[in-house]
Amino acid sequence: MKCYLTDSGRRGGCSKWRSGGASLQQLPSPIHTAGGGKPLQRWSSQAPTLPGCCLVEAVSAWVLQMQSLLGDPEDADIVRMIVQEPRLLSADMRQVANRLLDMKIAAGAVGTDILKVVEAQPALLLQEASPLDVEETAAQRAQAWQFGLASDGAREWARRARELAAYCQAMGDAHVGFRTGDAPELARWAAKQRADHAAGALPGERVAALEALGFEFDEAAAEWGRWFREVAAASGGGDSPAYTSSEALLLTNWCSVQRIAKRAGVLSQARIALLDSIEFDWSMADALS
Repeated sequence: MKCYLTDSGRRGGCSKWRSGGASLQQLPSPIHTAGGGKPLQRWSSQAPTLPGCCLVEAVSAWVLQMQSLLGDPEDADIVRMIVQEPRLLSADMRQVANRLLDMKIAAGAVGTDILKVVEAQPALLLQEASPLDVEETAAQRAQAWQFGLASDGAREWARRARELAAYCQAMGDAHVGFRTGDAPELARWAAKQRADHAAGALPGERVAALEALGFEFDEAAAEWGRWFREVAAASGGGDSPAYTSSEALLLTNWCSVQRIAKRAGVLSQARIALLDSIEFDWSMADALS
């Protein structure tokens, strides 16, 4: 089945998307985006599927469709967005269009360039809009978007904190974002908490709640703690995780870095003490030396 855009769609003013005999109609009354003035409208019918198309044709068709929605190539780098978030290729275009419209409405009068936001954080296009939190300003919501979060208002924050508590129970620490398989949205939320804390913008009650979970506000310290826990588990200090070959190599390299840092006198006494507490072998030869 041949999939293609109409000529008007290629010019950025798409009126319908065709897939065989099916078409995707736009509703009237366009709402212009903040970044470039291109019309942004809700899609009214079911997004097309692409059975029978080869991969190149399907991807090319999707890129053209996305181009018609977002505007000229100068407005957003669609290929970069796909590389960063491959799930976009299987996204419902109706959902994507409606999400863009929801973001435009939620931005209010702040003047946020929605296209630039979704170009930097394309995962936003796959998230459902969070119920508007009356205590969260448009500026605060736009700040959450910079981290790929639909919202960081009170309700959403409490939900993520519960997810972090569940993560702690499962993994034994709050160092989310540094393990293969960690939930991307929770990892982005954790990154925002660190950034807010560093800027002095994280409310005291949120700081206290995170500290109670053992959350580490220093990113480098959190990553160190994640690997320390893996070493402790492998040394008999807990349930030993099942490693893939790549993870085992990373763990071996991390241990080598600790030995080298100690010999160079740049490993803190606190970290040396922690490693000593699990009887870390300082004498082993290192491939990185």
